[in-house]
Amino acid sequence: MVMSQQMMFDAWIPADSPWSTWAKPVVFASMRFPSRDDLERVSLATTPQWSWLPDGPRHTPGIAWIVDLDGDMAVLTGAFMATRGYRPVPLFNGAPAPAGTRAAIDTSKMEHLLANLADDLERANADVITPDAPPVFLLDRRRMQGSTPPPGHYDNRWMTFPQDFPSARYLLEHGIHKAVVIQERDHQPTEDLRHVLLRWQQAGVEIERMAITGSAEPEPITVRAPNRFRWAFYRALAIAGLRRSGAGGFGAVVPKPSEGGSGFG
Repeated sequence: MVMSQQMMFDAWIPADSPWSTWAKPVVFASMRFPSRDDLERVSLATTPQWSWLPDGPRHTPGIAWIVDLDGDMAVLTGAFMATRGYRPVPLFNGAPAPAGTRAAIDTSKMEHLLANLADDLERANADVITPDAPPVFLLDRRRMQGSTPPPGHYDNRWMTFPQDFPSARYLLEHGIHKAVVIQERDHQPTEDLRHVLLRWQQAGVEIERMAITGSAEPEPITVRAPNRFRWAFYRALAIAGLRRSGAGGFGAVVPKPSEGGSGFG
């Protein structure tokens, strides 16, 4: 049976998880419903057995994970970690482009994986993931790639903000004392993510990083202060060049000069 969008949403974002408050529904609400031809079966049994993935919450207690990889790789990583008992939390906040419109960020492969893996997530929810499972926050590292698309294209670039994550206090109250960022290479996390991580670090949450093409094990880092850290109007300034989606999150067609538009369609 092909799942409905609501069923996919419920599988990835169950209402009884303490982390679902922060999950973003925009991709599920706006996704182009996969056709039967699109739904080539993707089984977690064939997901690569990446050596850098943690073995399970019992082996890594008290750790939250942030997967900042290309969207499709982040989905695969989160789904596979679900089979080991972690709770994936999709934070993708860029809306898919309407059919026939060229997007700044192509989310089609990520959408298909979210759809294809939903029933595996449903089984993991029932059989493997416990109510107190630590979170795996999923980001798309391409979220701010490139510059403003030309008129007629769909601008679904987006940023992540401290409000998109639980506070350090909430993490600590739920037994989380460390956060590990999984990224492609050994470098400082992206600037928008550093606004989150530095707040956590200053409040007593340890921060580590693990690169899938570098360090085999997580390593402690001192998060470098990003521009405008703790500025009162940081969010307003940061999103000034982005376009809001009517379905929530970010995404709108760049208007042609004759059409005008505020950029927040």
